[in-house]
Amino acid sequence: MAKRQPKSKAKKKREKKYRSREARESVEEGSSDYSGSGGGVMRSMVGGFRRAVGAETKKSKGPGDYIWTILLVVAIAIVLFYRFGQG
Repeated sequence: MAKRQPKSKAKKKREKKYRSREARESVEEGSSDYSGSGGGVMRSMVGGFRRAVGAETKKSKGPGDYIWTILLVVAIAIVLFYRFGQG
């Protein structure tokens, strides 16, 4: 049998991967467009869980949201009036 070489006790160091400042800031802000290491499946799982429980980040309401709300309230009022108001 061949003699084995002794194992080195020094661990091999991995090459460091540096990110740009913009990439670091986007990760800190919770942006999902960063595709570096440590994200991927876990990041999408966390985002999906937040959407499922309704804890997703709040979006600012625009004028379209208010218009749709008013239209829905008016539509419900019309349906209730014709259903119960002509008694």
